[in-house]
Amino acid sequence: MTLQVEAVGPAHAALLSHLHETAFGSPWRREDLQSLLATPGILALIGIASEAPVAYILCRQAADEAEVISIATHPDHQRQGHAAHLLRVARTQLAGVGAPRLLLEVAADNDAARALYERQGFTPIGRRPGYYKRSEETAVDALLLVFDQGQ
Repeated sequence: MTLQVEAVGPAHAALLSHLHETAFGSPWRREDLQSLLATPGILALIGIASEAPVAYILCRQAADEAEVISIATHPDHQRQGHAAHLLRVARTQLAGVGAPRLLLEVAADNDAARALYERQGFTPIGRRPGYYKRSEETAVDALLLVFDQGQ
């Protein structure tokens, strides 16, 4: 299935909020997303398959590097390469505006995401112990990964 990629802005906050909630089970307030999407240096892309939005990526550029703030795919469309495609498009666009280095965090227990990032050429550079709270009693480390097109 071909994924069409489009840049989006503050007017698409409700759509991104819905995709986020569908993918992660928790909402991202539309107002917060609107504010974020209006911030200079934000790259927001959605992936559209069969005329329906099925995935997104949000990145923030600062100088010569960028950070993946969030990436998600609707559960009905996972494991079809949509996140990988969005990552490639975002990397290309960010490198084109002078940010060849892309950073992200992923939960140490998120095997599917870790495998995706490894296949995309991301390498580990650090760890944040207990960063993701799973319950009152448990927390999972965040792994810090980098993809550097300048190397």
